This record gives sequence, structure tokens and C-alpha cells, in this order.
Amino acid sequence: MLSVQRYGNLLLGVPFGFGVLFVSSVPSRRVIPLGLGFALGLELLQLIIGLIYGFPYRVIDINDVLLVFAGVVLGYLALRITARAYQWLTGAGATTGPLGRHIHSVLFSVLGG
Repeated sequence: MLSVQRYGNLLLGVPFGFGVLFVSSVPSRRVIPLGLGFALGLELLQLIIGLIYGFPYRVIDINDVLLVFAGVVLGYLALRITARAYQWLTGAGATTGPLGRHIHSVLFSVLGG
């Protein structure tokens, strides 16, 4: 059971690291600090819920913060690898439609291009 929780915490951060640039206008250099805030915020929320209900809702643990943060870093690395592959496959080729242009601009901004 413990290893399932570890993998779950790790996988919880991956979508944040991969997708935050697609849904917000933050610069790519801010993804890692935002990911740390995301991980800390989850644990803080668990603590607040536990204090409101008067019993421990969940165990508050620094390992959870570290694993979620590691998931954010893995997600961001996967985004960078995807952006590099996209850049290599398409170059600066034209894309059509607003969604295609948005994805193109995000993937090129990740690599500073």
C-alpha cells in the first residue's frame, strides 16, 4: 500500500509540470517554483481540512511534498523532450487554427525559441 501512495504522489505532479504552460501565461522558468508551491499547497490543504474537522484527515508528510514536486519536475522534463521532438520534426513550420498555433507557441517557448 505504501508504494502505491508513493507512485500516486509522483504521478500527481506530472500533469502539472507538463500542462501548466498550456493553460496559463507564466514563463517556463517559473514552472519549477510553481510546482513546489503546488506540492506544498496540497499538503497545507490537507492540514487545514484536518484542523477544520478536528481529526487527521490525512497524514501530513514531507515525503508527499517531495514526491509531488519530483512528479512536477518529471512532467516538465517530459514537456521539454516533447518540445525538442516537436521542434526537430516541424522546424518553424506553419500551423493552422488557433489550437495549433497555441500548442506551437507553447512548445517553442519552452525551449526559448
